[in-house]
Amino acid sequence: MGITYVCNEMAEDPYETFKMQILSDLLFDGPNSLFYKNIIEKDIAPNYCPGHGYDNTTRQSTFTVGVQGIEAKDFHKAEK
Repeated sequence: MGITYVCNEMAEDPYETFKMQILSDLLFDGPNSLFYKNIIEKDIAPNYCPGHGYDNTTRQSTFTVGVQGIEAKDFHKAEK
């Protein structure tokens, strides 16, 4: 399960891209990150979804939040 948001165009706003990358790193990178502590450590989901975080490799950047390996019955808990 993943939720993706369309963000800025990198060429138009490189500073926004820089800030979004920092936000992504703070939320997802390492066992001390917020997402890890509140989702993975609390056994809501076993892992992040592929492509999570900020992606500026395309013209229109995206920000994806999601998990993989959840049971169907836990979908709403993970979404929340």
